[in-house]
Amino acid sequence: VPAPTPKDVPGAQPQPAASASPASAAATPVQSVSRGQRIRVITDVLDIEIDTTGGDIRRVDLLTFPVSSKQRDTPVRLLNDVVPQLFIAQSGLLSSGGKNIDHHTVLTATQNEYRLGDGQDSLDVVLTWQSAEGLQAVKTYTFHRNRFLVDMKVQVNNTTGEEWSGRLYRQLQ
Repeated sequence: VPAPTPKDVPGAQPQPAASASPASAAATPVQSVSRGQRIRVITDVLDIEIDTTGGDIRRVDLLTFPVSSKQRDTPVRLLNDVVPQLFIAQSGLLSSGGKNIDHHTVLTATQNEYRLGDGQDSLDVVLTWQSAEGLQAVKTYTFHRNRFLVDMKVQVNNTTGEEWSGRLYRQLQ
């Protein structure tokens, strides 16, 4: 199996050749992440922000886990898009034909905030993207009562008249 190249990894950039200089040996941290509209999702155990750029999960607070016994009202933050604690979840579809629906693609949602209601066992948050040619992607996150696990489903609808195939990727950055 050949080693992956930067082309195979979404968001990876080819790195310049290594030099002997110690100053260039230090890793350069990511300074910013593109930002679109934010969608807030609140369940009984999670408070999440999804960004319409890529449909990335950018912030996750665990509501039932306080930071400490002295800060009981401050939940543990699992994911965060603020440097230097940058840690986000991204996903997308890569196509050999070049029509990628990736973590840079801007999706839309019908609401800015979703809440898991009383008596409601699950909550779907649907984000969509449509090309001018008729290619559509629907990314659906499903949140469940009493669960930290978030389900994600991506569906592609192709009415372009041309074949489209791709592969799903998921990455933590």
